Amino acid sequence: MKEKSKPPRKAPAWLTDPRLDRPLRILVVCLSLFLAGLILSTTINNYVNYSASHALPEEMTATVVAEEPEPFRLRIETAEKTDPFPVTDPVYGWQRDGDKIIYVNQDGRCLTGLQRVDGRWHYFAPDGTKARALGVDVSYYNEDVDWRAVHGQGIDFAIVRVGGRGWTYGLIYGDLRCKQYLHNAREAGLQVGVYFYSTAGSEREAAAEARAVLDVLDGQALDLPVFIDVEESGEYPNGRADRLSREERTRNVLAFCRVIEAAGYETGIYSGQYYYNTNLYRESFGDRMIWLANYSASERGRVPGFGGRYDIWQFTDRGKVKGINGYTDMNVMF
Repeated sequence: MKEKSKPPRKAPAWLTDPRLDRPLRILVVCLSLFLAGLILSTTINNYVNYSASHALPEEMTATVVAEEPEPFRLRIETAEKTDPFPVTDPVYGWQRDGDKIIYVNQDGRCLTGLQRVDGRWHYFAPDGTKARALGVDVSYYNEDVDWRAVHGQGIDFAIVRVGGRGWTYGLIYGDLRCKQYLHNAREAGLQVGVYFYSTAGSEREAAAEARAVLDVLDGQALDLPVFIDVEESGEYPNGRADRLSREERTRNVLAFCRVIEAAGYETGIYSGQYYYNTNLYRESFGDRMIWLANYSASERGRVPGFGGRYDIWQFTDRGKVKGINGYTDMNVMF
């Protein structure tokens, strides 16, 4: 037997009242916004707490910011100090060939000999290798020298005449501009050395010449050696030392060097290639600096075929350098 179904319950009258429909909708929206705001505020608060607990200490943050640009600055400084001849073109201009520096012109050829590049003088060997230093040697006859202009032309060093001995009467004389040249050249940034023109007829006279040099220098520091200049006189064969034997000349040079070295200076010997080979036993000079004069090799586009070591090559007596009146001797170190 079926059970009688109960009649459905009627909804409360306030729920079906059409006048309450709009207020109920507003209430629902407000409750939804309230719940959404509550959830969002909780999430933000948790994020802030997490960030605070995991943040870097203040001093560490400052260190990181300060160190970021440092490598870039250091790279620039290093490049400026170690690369005075930067390669700006892969084909022309300054180029590096292993340890050598060369300059390739627009014809694709390496410069050789004495050349002016970027307003400065440079000397290039026959294979294009740039010499490491270019210099001049001067005496009273060069008159007033503008050493800053000389240095600005690419000249790295100067060897100044300190004095000499006459080839007729044998009187020792000093160069009146020596101290001025040494001071001003060094102030302008050049390295300096000195030379003495010797006509010593004996070891005793050679030692006297050395002491005269030391009196002028008076302990002044030099970058390059004190050189003894030995060559034929301007009145050959009538000069007082023109007829010395090869052995006598060599002994005189060594006597001069020993006195200079005892005072703490380095020494060197200057002469022409022919004179070295015929009038001196250069193997007796040990590791003293050899300053060689040979103009013909440079005129032929070569380096001297000396058959031995030399440290400085005087390649011309007809150099023209801004700041020096007239012609000047020019020298190169490779």
